[in-house]
Amino acid sequence: MDLILHKLKQSNDFLNTILDNINSAIFILNSDFTIYDINNACKILLKKTSEDLKGKLLGNAINCIHALKNDGECGKNPECRECNLRQTITNTFKNKTVYSKVFMEREFIISKKRVKKILQYTARYFKFDNNEMVIVIVDDITAFEYQKSKLKELNEEKNKFIGYAVHDLRSPITVILMYVEYFMEFLSKNLDQKQIKSLNKINETAHFMLELTNDILNITKIDAGRLELNKEKGDYIKLIKENIDFNQMLAVKKDIKINFITSDEKILINFDKRRISEVINNLLSNAIKYSNPQTDITVKVTKNDNNILTEVIDQGPGIMQSEIKKLFKPFQKASVQTTAGESSNGLGLAISKKIVAAHKGEI
Repeated sequence: MDLILHKLKQSNDFLNTILDNINSAIFILNSDFTIYDINNACKILLKKTSEDLKGKLLGNAINCIHALKNDGECGKNPECRECNLRQTITNTFKNKTVYSKVFMEREFIISKKRVKKILQYTARYFKFDNNEMVIVIVDDITAFEYQKSKLKELNEEKNKFIGYAVHDLRSPITVILMYVEYFMEFLSKNLDQKQIKSLNKINETAHFMLELTNDILNITKIDAGRLELNKEKGDYIKLIKENIDFNQMLAVKKDIKINFITSDEKILINFDKRRISEVINNLLSNAIKYSNPQTDITVKVTKNDNNILTEVIDQGPGIMQSEIKKLFKPFQKASVQTTAGESSNGLGLAISKKIVAAHKGEI
């Protein structure tokens, strides 16, 4: 195959076929910024003929709004000094190197109309017949960037709607919890076991709903880029121990032992204590939910020069390799079931991933 391609590359017909049929616009420039040659896609992009383009100054040939200002020439108007396309090509000639995937947003006159386009281009230096030249490969990404912008707007609107809806749900859930706690505290003596069991179920469900609404608000804020970190210098080992103690009650109920292994008595770093606690608590609560009674969970912290590795290791059934990636997406769960029927909303790991990423880490 390599031999065939090598021979094809030496064929002018083969190269011309490729150049004239790819979607990227290509133009070759002389050192004086005049266009030496173009491909078909270039003519389609600019709606011009070869005669309109070849031998002309770049900005004038492509009808750049800056070059045409006051009937000027490419490079002569004040705006030309700020043109990143001109700067890139100048640097390509000067440094004899490649500048890849540079973005440019500019107005052009196309078919006698002002058209704003967003272009992505690559510039490469080469010599041909002892002449220095630059080949510029251009992709029109205007439609793509417009769609991306619209999707971003729609996503922001979606997050606002969810935020309002979930925020309104929290008030009635809180009222339910207040009444349930009142009944359980002051009226439990007058209730039979069946009624107490029903109240406990309502209490458990209401707490789950409150936790779910809080997590949904969290994930919508994070997706909207509103994850606020309050970083302060603190002892990471102390934080881990506090969160292990916090989860001991859940572990004891299932006869599970949580062990902590580290060679460091103290690790001082800048981090958001509340947010990292969310991550540790999520990992520990998951480990407890998916572990069988009379098993161990080990939290291990290892520090090297550049990183702190935190591992939460349980003796549960594990997760299928094909399911691991989707776990970090909202509302996604593995097929494995909790060992005592505990509930899970599928948001914890998605939130944890965002928090860790905001701390320049990986999970």
